[in-house]
Amino acid sequence: MWHGSKNSPPSSGVAALNAGSEASVRQLIANGKAKAAVETAKEIHKAQATAASEALLVDAYAARIQSLIDRNLAGEAAGALKELLFFVEGRN
Repeated sequence: MWHGSKNSPPSSGVAALNAGSEASVRQLIANGKAKAAVETAKEIHKAQATAASEALLVDAYAARIQSLIDRNLAGEAAGALKELLFFVEGRN
């Protein structure tokens, strides 16, 4: 199961997220609601557009992909991975 980097402090020079925003996404992940975590993280990143909000979005996607793999939904996991890669590549 995905554990992410929830205990990692932000890198130097990276704007910190609103603690409540990050906590809400992390709680959704912990509760097994990775799809909702991705949607929430997308909204946070849309509003903040920081490296920290992007990292949170990547963590949410990783949890979603792992959740799909755990349920033997490889096709859906591949689709989520493609969406994540499109997002990451699109920012360059």
